[in-house]
Amino acid sequence: MQQTPTIGYKGGFGTSKPLLKDLACLKVTPTKWYRLGLQINISENELDKIKANNPTDVDSCILEMFKTWLRNTPDATYAELKDALDRIGEHSVAAQLLQPSVSNEVEQYRTFLTATYECTQATEDQWPPVQFKEYIKLATVVKVEDFMEEDDCTRAMMNGNVEIIKKMKQPIKMKKIGRFEDGTLAKCIIVQGIPGVGKSTLAWQLGRRWGKKEILQHFQLVIVLRVRDERVQEAQTLSELFYHPDPDIQQSVGKWMASTLGEDVLLILDGYDELSSELQIGKQSIFARIIKGKELPKLSVLVTSRPSANRNLYQLCRKRAKCQYIEVVGFGKKEIREYVDLAFKYNLQLKERFNLYIEHHPHILSMMYVPINCAIVAELFKEKHKGNPPQTLTEVYTALTNTLLQRHEQKTKEKTPVGMPNTECHNLLKTHYSDLVGTIQDSAGLAGSLYSRGIISQSVRDKVQERVDLTTKEKSQVLINAVEAQVTTDPSMFQAFMEVLTEEPSLSTIVEKMSVLGEWVC
Repeated sequence: MQQTPTIGYKGGFGTSKPLLKDLACLKVTPTKWYRLGLQINISENELDKIKANNPTDVDSCILEMFKTWLRNTPDATYAELKDALDRIGEHSVAAQLLQPSVSNEVEQYRTFLTATYECTQATEDQWPPVQFKEYIKLATVVKVEDFMEEDDCTRAMMNGNVEIIKKMKQPIKMKKIGRFEDGTLAKCIIVQGIPGVGKSTLAWQLGRRWGKKEILQHFQLVIVLRVRDERVQEAQTLSELFYHPDPDIQQSVGKWMASTLGEDVLLILDGYDELSSELQIGKQSIFARIIKGKELPKLSVLVTSRPSANRNLYQLCRKRAKCQYIEVVGFGKKEIREYVDLAFKYNLQLKERFNLYIEHHPHILSMMYVPINCAIVAELFKEKHKGNPPQTLTEVYTALTNTLLQRHEQKTKEKTPVGMPNTECHNLLKTHYSDLVGTIQDSAGLAGSLYSRGIISQSVRDKVQERVDLTTKEKSQVLINAVEAQVTTDPSMFQAFMEVLTEEPSLSTIVEKMSVLGEWVC
């Protein structure tokens, strides 16, 4: 049986320059060449001209199409062509563009990276919780023409004037990061933004989407390094920089990177501003050498940083060709509305109250253009809406600090309280189950208190507060069932639960019934 021919080429799979003689060997379906041309960004006028010049010779049309592509796209890659072929259903043709074999160690490293990025998803233990179950754009990425220490856009960001920024700079989609308008690829990409605006979210999202084969498929590896990590900062060699649990694989990856000079690899350095001045621009700094292109000159590098480090970054990359500057901008009015819709999707009445709340407190609304602040304000309102939600910025930060301290204190409690074995905690809840369910009146408020102490999960809290189809009794049952499950695995949670009950005057009767706990109840 005759084997399907494969295209041979030197170097890595992604950014290798296609050769016309190899492209001429591809057996594109005659009826699909025009669609393929559109997919690789050849205009309809050019394709019509090719068709008119070769009305009966499809092979000549295909060859001229590839010539036009290579002429129009100096940085054309095999990966781009493979993606285009897959999009029009030419999978067998795309399979001819086989990825060259890499060592088993590098393949294992790629698998390790993909698994690592997948594990960076938000969890229910995270506070403030992010609306990660449904997609919401956490940041708008815009191109920066001038890269200064603090330009008008940076000052506007710090004042919360996001709408002004969007008018000043041109939006760019995530899939276009690292690529200029003419199609050429950037070798150095600088991503700046103020704290909490979404730089790290962007960095890890790029890694995750690469692992899912959604974007950046012209790279063999996309490596995200959080430079604040001590292990990363102490790295002196390439092998030390590219960590893997298996030392042999780690050494092999470092040697492979050195041998290829970093070709077909994107390295993302997240949090450059958190490096010391010496590590930022020092002559011996491996980070400075990589950004300048002195180390691994064929490597593509993306750096995220706060504006405070712009001057040092500019010194490193000003002499590099093909450098792209990007700024991460926070939420505008539209994104804030989208986030609020998701955060309160099960409780429209609470959403209306929240919208009135931020409308009457514009100073609080102004801080919500930063995504992390938007999450914090929404969660604090859910927990405090029955009492007194924060009215000033000081109260917001005070409430945030108290909530974080309570959750930290609860998580650090490891010992079972004296005199109360595991089984007794569980049995006491069983005995008073009906009394608890029948006594709880404000299940939404109690859910907020229990969640802020780390006793129940976000999903339980949301179910109780936002499900209008549940009765008060059903919501109380959901709460007590969740507490019972938690106490079974961590008896210290029972004491925290009782402390919350004592803060609710309407529950004083049930607290007295459970007074067998004696010194437990505060």
